[in-house]
Amino acid sequence: MRKGDVVQGVVIAIKPYGAFVDVDGRKGLVHISEVAHDYVYDIEDFLRKGKTYKFKILSIDDEGRLSLSRKALRKQTRRMNVTLSAGFAPLKEKLPDWIREWYENNPPMESEAETDD
Repeated sequence: MRKGDVVQGVVIAIKPYGAFVDVDGRKGLVHISEVAHDYVYDIEDFLRKGKTYKFKILSIDDEGRLSLSRKALRKQTRRMNVTLSAGFAPLKEKLPDWIREWYENNPPMESEAETDD
């Protein structure tokens, strides 16, 4: 195994910062920034524990651990591809603030039946 080789490995653990992979008995890490060209909100939208994937070896440290990439195997597209849940995540967080702001700037109108005229 050398830097630049394309290898197959099994995802053995997923963490918020990346996935650990077993490649022929050697441990490797796919950092979250090396999963896809697009922003990755949730690594499990791209990789699943127990599944086998192809990876490119970015480097091998002195202890034989691998730094791996899925992103390096794919050509970057001009348009951004995101999963549905990831694409709406930022909007979902802001929605309560937007609703509150709208109600503050648009108080309910009194109906004619409610006025004391």
